[in-house]
Amino acid sequence: MTLFRVLLAVAGDKVVSALVTSLPLILGLQHNDQGSFLLFASEVVPLLMTNDVRPEHRSEIYNEYLKAGFEHTRNDTPSEVLMPALQLITSLWVVMPSLLPDGSPRANAALDALRSASKPHKEQAVGTRMEALSCLFQLLHRLTEARHRCAVIVYKSLVFALVETHVGVVEGDKGSDVIHEFLQSNLLDATRRIPSLPVHVMIEPLINQHARQGYNNNDLGFLACLASHPRLAARQALLLLHFTAKVAVHDVVFGRLAGTISIELLSRFKDQSSFLAYLEKFTRVAFSLFMKASERRYLPPNDPSSAPDPGLKVTAKSSLEDAESRSSLALEMLSRVWMVVQDIPAFTSKISILARSVVSDFKTFLPTK
Repeated sequence: MTLFRVLLAVAGDKVVSALVTSLPLILGLQHNDQGSFLLFASEVVPLLMTNDVRPEHRSEIYNEYLKAGFEHTRNDTPSEVLMPALQLITSLWVVMPSLLPDGSPRANAALDALRSASKPHKEQAVGTRMEALSCLFQLLHRLTEARHRCAVIVYKSLVFALVETHVGVVEGDKGSDVIHEFLQSNLLDATRRIPSLPVHVMIEPLINQHARQGYNNNDLGFLACLASHPRLAARQALLLLHFTAKVAVHDVVFGRLAGTISIELLSRFKDQSSFLAYLEKFTRVAFSLFMKASERRYLPPNDPSSAPDPGLKVTAKSSLEDAESRSSLALEMLSRVWMVVQDIPAFTSKISILARSVVSDFKTFLPTK
């Protein structure tokens, strides 16, 4: 920083040409090594926020650097130049959000370049995609703080990338699993650091993906964090409950984790009439599953009546042919639900005496080894 101030003092009123043209030429960066010049510019950007730089000079330098960054954001740009260009644009936008106003061609171009770099292309390296996503996360935090309207676009782009990489994981695309976990981790961090984020945007597309293509421990852990988010609305919470409750009674491997998410949702929204209406149906279905699973213990292992719910793609490790496990899952979930809502007359009055008897003394009915 001290050396930079000396440079500013020596350059004086010629600081713009010094930092845009002269110094890069002296260092041999501008023409021979475009990537290094862009990295150099990225390092200079935050230093220019010092009071030693006049605002008009700072603005002119930023615009020159921004122009240089945009010159290297085409899809055919080598990654060793593309990523420094995107990092430079991100750095400029972070330190001065007003530099790229909402709806401006430059703001749209920057977002398009970042989203394009984050998508899977034939020759796109995993590292390049992750760098682009990292830039988007930086922008999400800064633009949200600055109340910049482009923060909404950035957030939706990241949510779309999360859903898209889940498809890639299922289809076995190279690097999709790493990128998917990276997105999950950083989105969870964002929901903690930015409580105002509308988490409901993620619920429906994620549930649709998991119901059709499966899920793993990380996916359910991500949903668990969404279930506890203070901004989760009742409508999306009910969608989440539909999915997790179904997993809880059908999937031996992940059923208990999904059940915990369901109970979290019930504890928060048990006073909602829509939740009680769903619980009434769920209790009847789960009790029916328990009774049928108990009967199937005496059926041949390959009997077609022991097939899992066709509307849910359970984990490959969970064959669900073990009738005792299915019986236990259904009964444990019923018991956990009962503990949450047993004091609500509007619910308990609609549950049959037989079901209440079984659930209230569920240990008696659990299969013995």
